[in-house]
Amino acid sequence: MYTFISSLVTAIAFGFFMFFFNSFKGENWSIKRTILSTIIFFIIYYSGSLLVKYMGIL
Repeated sequence: MYTFISSLVTAIAFGFFMFFFNSFKGENWSIKRTILSTIIFFIIYYSGSLLVKYMGIL
């Protein structure tokens, strides 16, 4: 449960950081693209966390 929550918090922080960073740079990313990128990041990050936790990779 801790792995899921920490991955979720990290993905949300990533989404906010990406949204504000792209706004600061003047790039015009849509909300849909930002949310999709955040969901993909969450899936990859959570999968990696589970691999490290249960299979001892790294």
